[in-house]
Amino acid sequence: MRMIAPVLAILIAACSTEAPTQSEAPAPELAAQAPAHEAAEADAPDAAPHDEVASTDWTSYGQPIPGEARVFTARQVLDNPANFAGNEIVVEGEIADVCQKMGCWAVLTDGERNIRITMKDHAYGIDMQSHGAAARMYGVVTARQVDAEKVAHLKSESKHPEQMPENDVATGENIYEFVAAGVALHKQG
Repeated sequence: MRMIAPVLAILIAACSTEAPTQSEAPAPELAAQAPAHEAAEADAPDAAPHDEVASTDWTSYGQPIPGEARVFTARQVLDNPANFAGNEIVVEGEIADVCQKMGCWAVLTDGERNIRITMKDHAYGIDMQSHGAAARMYGVVTARQVDAEKVAHLKSESKHPEQMPENDVATGENIYEFVAAGVALHKQG
């Protein structure tokens, strides 16, 4: 009984302590660009509310997409991916290609340009028949060097190799990709 009272007191104190809240301010890397992003957001079509993603019209993979994450279009990210590097965001676009072996990578397009999507930690795959589907993805933009061996591997798993963002980048140069912790695909048909 003597042991229960101190443990209970600690648990009550821990539960009554408020969790730290996330800052409303943009990340330092985005702070200088916030006005440009806000202007771009004003011109962009309204994003679907996160509760719409939870509807039966969407299929989710990986982690749930957090409702508080800032949503950007693929066009906004592709206009200047360096501004988004290292920041957790949600990006929306259309699926242009998917790994035909496991669904462990995809290509997201804005209609003109493409960005490679890799599933975080190779932990899940998406529907391999999702070419053309509207997508919403939660994760981080990262930079990596183009490697000829990796490009050949990706090409071997591709149904639409003409959509590969690496096609326009020389081996050894940097390219941006999106590492997705979670993906939601709008059901087609």
